[in-house]
Amino acid sequence: KQEIPGAMQLQWHFYHRLTTGEWLPHLLKEGLLGEPFSTTPEHAGEGIRYREWPAGNYLLRMATSTDEATRKSVAKALRNLADSNHPDILHDGLVILAALPPAESAPLVNLGIEWLHRDTGILHSQAPHDLVKKLADGQQPDAAIAVAREIFRIWGENGRIESRYSQHMYEHHLPLLMAPLIAVCGRGALQMVVDLLRQAEAIASNASYW
Repeated sequence: KQEIPGAMQLQWHFYHRLTTGEWLPHLLKEGLLGEPFSTTPEHAGEGIRYREWPAGNYLLRMATSTDEATRKSVAKALRNLADSNHPDILHDGLVILAALPPAESAPLVNLGIEWLHRDTGILHSQAPHDLVKKLADGQQPDAAIAVAREIFRIWGENGRIESRYSQHMYEHHLPLLMAPLIAVCGRGALQMVVDLLRQAEAIASNASYW
């Protein structure tokens, strides 16, 4: 506990060597699964990731464990990070959520939505899309739609529509997720698209979206 917080190489070595969930309760108790102690440079949001959260790699492996108690500890660790703004947690937290079984990640989707909302950069990660698909395939329609709405959220003014995606990637990802969403969410998926079209029309003042 005294050595790990300020020694990044030691952290990576330590967490990489953990292979079971037996350490999780002790690490949680000592606060060693929390936000990184080091400070990320201000330009880290410009597509640069500094990998300052070695504990996230360990949590990701434990999220796929067959032991329910281990996965519950992972969920507890994620809840403890609900207010984090660290870019590695905003990214890796979603990856860990997507690795959990759908029935266990569904109650945690508000965490993922908050992390998505705080990440103001272009969405490059596949994890949010994987999470939506896994929730849909796992028969968790409300959770799947909630995450999808945040992923595909649009905003803007004066005719300029903004989204989380770089140019042309919005129209690439939306159709890929619509099939699993429609299969499980039905009218909920249709309503999401209708709401997006109405927003786009309001922003662009252009009825051609219909």
